[in-house]
Amino acid sequence: MGVYLIEFNLQALTTRDNKGETPIDIAHRSGACAEIISLLSLTPEEARSLSLEGMQRLYAPVAYWRVEMVLWIKSQSYADCHKWINEHDDELVREVLKLYNSQLFRNVVCNSQIYSDSLVFLALRMIHRHPRSLLETETHYSPLQLAEQPHINACPEIRNVFHLTPTDIASTPFPTLLLQHLPKKYHEIYGPYNTVCEFLRRTVSPHDKAEPVEIHTNVIFFSTPENFAMNLLYDLNHRMHLGYSIAGQIISYLFET
Repeated sequence: MGVYLIEFNLQALTTRDNKGETPIDIAHRSGACAEIISLLSLTPEEARSLSLEGMQRLYAPVAYWRVEMVLWIKSQSYADCHKWINEHDDELVREVLKLYNSQLFRNVVCNSQIYSDSLVFLALRMIHRHPRSLLETETHYSPLQLAEQPHINACPEIRNVFHLTPTDIASTPFPTLLLQHLPKKYHEIYGPYNTVCEFLRRTVSPHDKAEPVEIHTNVIFFSTPENFAMNLLYDLNHRMHLGYSIAGQIISYLFET
């Protein structure tokens, strides 16, 4: 709200009331939160330079990114949704997912008439980060109840995902969920990791403790080759008891070949 008020009346930032106080004076005196104080500390020129979009990204990122996600989902730009989740910390992602009774999940349902593995993958990633969304209701409908409405006609794969419960999510590692709902995507993402673990288990250290990723609970998503390499390096050192130097040489060899 504060961002919109400033956008529509930039000069209000420096206007004084009948006590001679500006908005920032009042904010300091009343103990306003740091975000409001930072926003009201802008000059009209700074606010104009940032524009509405810039102020939203800086001072209201949760609301800003929710709108962006809605637009990406409606336009079927699922790659942008995945990219955004990859590039932002889980705390911000969860806050965006929680906003307005987890409205983003209903946006997914309402745009799921045509099957897309990228959309199902997105739904799984969103639920994994905010399992309670499965129980959130709006106009008396949970995401599953909405998906089952005849006028929505969500695809069966999305309905299957929203049949999950928070207990299912808490008790099942994400790779296992992915294998159950999107086996092709699972092998695409985790196949190289499992192949390397199996190769090292059989050749480098036959008596090590390496296990395939389906029971490896702390690996979530290898978004980049660098992320893959860091997870593998950690496992080589901590789970297979190889030193970082030897593990690093193995990774270098694998990526070179």
